[in-house]
Amino acid sequence: MKRRNAWSWRLLLLPLLLVGWLFVIFGFSSQPYQKQDIKPKLQRWIPQETAERIVPNISFKYHHGTVSGANPYGFIEFFVRKGAHLFEYGVLGVLCFLLLFPIPKTGWRFLGALALTAAAALTDEWYQSRVSNRTSTLLDVGVDLTGAILAICLFLLAYRLLWGRIGKKSNR
Repeated sequence: MKRRNAWSWRLLLLPLLLVGWLFVIFGFSSQPYQKQDIKPKLQRWIPQETAERIVPNISFKYHHGTVSGANPYGFIEFFVRKGAHLFEYGVLGVLCFLLLFPIPKTGWRFLGALALTAAAALTDEWYQSRVSNRTSTLLDVGVDLTGAILAICLFLLAYRLLWGRIGKKSNR
C-alpha cells in the first residue's frame, strides 16, 4: 500500500517539475542576447593573456557565423551557452523519461522522452525566432537532443548501478 502512495505522489510531482522546467527554459529564451551576454563578465574574471593562452587557435562555422579562438571570450561564451543547452535539455529529457515510467519497455520510454524533448526544443527555437536579437537554428535542436540522450543514458547507468547494489543488499 505504501508503494502505491509513493508512486501517486511521484506522478503528481513529475508533471509539475516538468512544467516548471519548461518555464525556466522558455524564460531564458525570452531574453534578448544582450541580457545573456557573458563576455563582459569573462573579461573581468579572465585576463586577456590567460584567455588567449587557454583558448585553442581554431575556428569553425556555426549557423551564420564563425566561432574562432581569435576572439577568446566569444569562443568561451559559445561553449558555455551550448553547455547550458546540454544541461537544460538533459534535465528535460530525464524528467520526460521519468514521466513515461509507466511504459514498461525502456526503449519505448527512451524514444517517447526524446520525442517530447524534440517537440519542446523545436517549439523553443520557433519561439526564439520571434524574440528580438535572438537567432533560431535547428543546429541547437541537435545540441538539445544530444543533451537529452546523454542525460538519459547517464540516468539509466546510475539507476542500474544503484539498483544492482540495492538488489545485492536485499538478497543477504
